[in-house]
Amino acid sequence: YTSFALIVGKEVQAINLDKALENDSITLPVGSDLRLFTKEEYLGLLALNPNKSLDPIISKFFDSNPTEIYLGGERIAYVPMSQKQKLYNIKEILRGGSILNKDGYFINNNIYTSFALIVGKEVQAINLDKALENDSIILPVGSDLRLFTKEEYLGLVALDPNKSLDPIVSKFNDLNVAELYLDGVRIAYIPIDQDKELYEHVKNFYTPSAKTMYDLALLDKKSGVEAFDFKLAMQKHNNPNHYYQKLAKGDRLFIFEDKFFSQLIREQVDGVFYDIIDTEQSDENVNLEVVKLRQELDNNKLNYMQNIEYSKKLLRKSNIIKISLDGELFTILPFSKGMTSSDILDKLKGRLPTIQNELAIVQNTDENSTVKTKNINYEFKIKQNDAINLISQDIYRKILNSYDSTGSSALLNDVRESDAVKVYYDGKLTLLLSPNIAFSKEKSFDRIINSDDFYKLYIGLSTNQINNNTWTLRSYDAATFFSDSQNIIPNESNIVYMFSEQYIRDNFLDSLSERDLLTDTSTKTTDENRLSEIEEDTIEFDGLDKIEILGNENIDTELRQSNNNISDYVLKSMISKLRYVSGSVIFPGTYPLADRVRLRDLVDVVGLVNSKAGSNVIVTRSSKENDILSKSAPEIIKLNSLITNETILAGEYYVNIPSAINEAINGFVKLSGEFKVPGDY
Repeated sequence: YTSFALIVGKEVQAINLDKALENDSITLPVGSDLRLFTKEEYLGLLALNPNKSLDPIISKFFDSNPTEIYLGGERIAYVPMSQKQKLYNIKEILRGGSILNKDGYFINNNIYTSFALIVGKEVQAINLDKALENDSIILPVGSDLRLFTKEEYLGLVALDPNKSLDPIVSKFNDLNVAELYLDGVRIAYIPIDQDKELYEHVKNFYTPSAKTMYDLALLDKKSGVEAFDFKLAMQKHNNPNHYYQKLAKGDRLFIFEDKFFSQLIREQVDGVFYDIIDTEQSDENVNLEVVKLRQELDNNKLNYMQNIEYSKKLLRKSNIIKISLDGELFTILPFSKGMTSSDILDKLKGRLPTIQNELAIVQNTDENSTVKTKNINYEFKIKQNDAINLISQDIYRKILNSYDSTGSSALLNDVRESDAVKVYYDGKLTLLLSPNIAFSKEKSFDRIINSDDFYKLYIGLSTNQINNNTWTLRSYDAATFFSDSQNIIPNESNIVYMFSEQYIRDNFLDSLSERDLLTDTSTKTTDENRLSEIEEDTIEFDGLDKIEILGNENIDTELRQSNNNISDYVLKSMISKLRYVSGSVIFPGTYPLADRVRLRDLVDVVGLVNSKAGSNVIVTRSSKENDILSKSAPEIIKLNSLITNETILAGEYYVNIPSAINEAINGFVKLSGEFKVPGDY
């Protein structure tokens, strides 16, 4: 057997005969003997226990601390090494032990090449494949090389280093390895190479599949637990300046597959276990195999639950953000510096139902912050430990219908406690929006303002004053409210009141006559009557779980389903802003108008009787002193000029569009003195 021989003299030295025949520097001292072996004798030597051998030469050989190679706990080779050369690379060791063939491949195909151990004064883990490519991976003289089959390696991984009696396994806590866990169970020890990226370390021990949870992986290291994007980490990064995930000695990498992860993010774990039901037979007759199987299943369930709970603890320590859908936790994502809402939507693309972009709920669990709302059409920054609740369009409609009811749910209560802007249309909650977005930018209003029935002359905006916690109501016409130049931006918890033309006609058109507007006495009476009428027309809300989603009905019909959630002070404000329109119009009467409206918009709303109307519109502006109308100032404006005329109406006034038959009126009479209403007529 030419791969091994012994020079026996004062010392015993192992040599490789093939090398000795090629290298004249390998010498035999005078007085020494040369011992050769057949293959069978060599294998017998490997099998000997050095502590029990009676051969003094063999004992001397073992005392020289020869390099040994083990596979599966059994010695498979002695490697002849020169004592003068203190270090050998792994390739030389494997060749010296006849583990490699002439082409450099392993003779034994069962050897697991992703993991091996160098055992000497210290224990070091190596990757055999890399060791064969890299001569810098060395084995010191006197150290042993331990090889494993795949089955032996997995058995080693399953051992608890703290409970193992094997002195080598007990050193694994200080070994240069990272641990890889799948669904809470350790599946690999990974030899660490500081020059490798994470994906290079993992690829030999785990192959991602369709079940792999790419959103998140956890790295438990000395500095803490770090959550990161597993999909990104498993990609090769060609840019040397790009930050990429790395593994270090002692790190523990936790990856997950979909079923386990779905259990992990639930409050209650309901793992699938097969329980064995007891029969009526006596204990004496119970099959022993059934008992063993039941015990095994119980142990599996216990281990599974423990793995879930431990993974949850790691999650709580890590840099994560929670993503919920309709109040239920949907997934958990790793937080990274500079992360935005757009990053989240990109990660979840194709996995979500149609969501209501204008209303997402955000609350930071660390800061114990108040509930905020965001519009995800506009990118916003994410903070660590943010909890983001996305709302589907179906649930959004149910929330609208249940918001003002007595019903309760965690999601509904969060929305109620949030800073959301409420939009009422004819007294019915129609929109919930996030604040701090200009009304002119909100596309959600399109279905209202593009409705043929939308009343554009009065929009109420109720704002809470932070300094004294009082509410202020301002009124706008639609042109101003949705103007880019005005850029009206709602604050937290503002309330918007909008109306249909039909609602205004039903509730305000016949409120007051022109004469009634002269004093406030009749106005107060009408206020009370109108409030009483409106309050009687209240509709109760259904609970969140009983709401039927409206189909594609006519938008005007849907929006007019009034429930009169209009505050008294809003109604009083509207009544105080009633202005009278008379003459050749389709809908004469009183209209609540914003503080400033365009005359052409008013004419458009009341509607001209084209067959009767003349060519002019008369605006009588007036002022009051001590609640009494004291002066009126008529102004004649050509109807055909309203297309380009930006005449703004403000203050006290009433409008008349004379019939064509009265076009002969071409002047005014001034009344002064002891008239109740002096002025020009």
